[in-house]
Amino acid sequence: MKTTPWRIIACIAVIAAVLAVPALAAGTDYGYPKLETSVASQKAHIAWKAAERETGMSASIAYIGTLNGASTAALESLLAQYRSQEAQVTTLSTHVGLDNLLRDMNQVNRQFR
Repeated sequence: MKTTPWRIIACIAVIAAVLAVPALAAGTDYGYPKLETSVASQKAHIAWKAAERETGMSASIAYIGTLNGASTAALESLLAQYRSQEAQVTTLSTHVGLDNLLRDMNQVNRQFR
């Protein structure tokens, strides 16, 4: 294999690129997560999902109520419990509190099904 000036230049360029990557990466900060509004984002997500589920529960109760003599009292009770939990979303300010509330809301949703 013959050594040409282009091969030497190519080798130097590759070596320079390999040596430059750590130096360039040292200037970046990849300390994730850095969301200062992550609690607010979680609240918004829970509120959105709760509204979506509440709509589905209300529609299910309305439909079941049209069936022949079907009682919706138990479902209405679960919906009321779900709505009271949904109202708590705005009062919580920690991820742990929101996670616990979401777990409780999911449990009520499973009972509704």
